[in-house]
Amino acid sequence: MFGLASLSMHQRWRMAELYLLHFNKPYWTNCRHYVGYTKFTAEERCAVHRGVKKNGSKPSKLVQYALRQGIDFVIAHVERFDTDWEARQRERKLKRGGKLSKLCPVCQGKVKKFTDLPRVTVKEGIAWQ
Repeated sequence: MFGLASLSMHQRWRMAELYLLHFNKPYWTNCRHYVGYTKFTAEERCAVHRGVKKNGSKPSKLVQYALRQGIDFVIAHVERFDTDWEARQRERKLKRGGKLSKLCPVCQGKVKKFTDLPRVTVKEGIAWQ
C-alpha cells in the first residue's frame, strides 16, 4: 500500500519548488533559460548557484558557466509541489518538451524589464533578495 498513511509525517510535509531562471542574454546560441527543482526555496537554490554552500548542494555547471561569462539571471517562475517527486516529474517534462519561453513572463512580455524580477545576490555568504 502506497497511500498517505504509509508515509511518515516528515515525508508528508516535504515540499519542493520548481524554478525557471531567465538569463539576461543567451549563454549558448539562443538559450536563455534553465529549469530546476529544489527541496529548499528557489531563492536558496539560486544562492547555491551563485556560490553559497548549503547542506552539500552543488551549483549547476550550466549556471556556473553562464555566470563566468558575465551573464546574470533572475528567477522568472516558481511552482510549488507537495513532494520532491512531483517537482522532479514536472522538471523532466519541461526539459524534454523545451519551449521554456512559453512559461517565462519576461519572454511573454508580462514583465516590462529584466530588472523588475527578483534577483538573488550573495552578500557575506547569505542569500539576499
